Amino acid sequence: MGIDHAELFRRLPAAVGFRDYRVVEDAIILQEDHRSIEIRYSDEEIRRLGAMRLPITRLEFRFAGYSEDEINAFMSRFDLYFRRGGG
Repeated sequence: MGIDHAELFRRLPAAVGFRDYRVVEDAIILQEDHRSIEIRYSDEEIRRLGAMRLPITRLEFRFAGYSEDEINAFMSRFDLYFRRGGG
């Protein structure tokens, strides 16, 4: 994802539907009853494109107890809140 940690955490509440979450080491954990979502994030990296430098944070999602439709709905919302316009 072309984003640094500060921007990740700024957009995160809306992206997860304002659900409660906690941060443990390099993971964001959302717990709902018997279900959970774990979003692991990497250290910040820099991608160089000529003179341009872009921040990169890699994300890995782990779902437990969610149906495929629920996962797709979550990911659609998450992607929407991290989408950027281009031109």
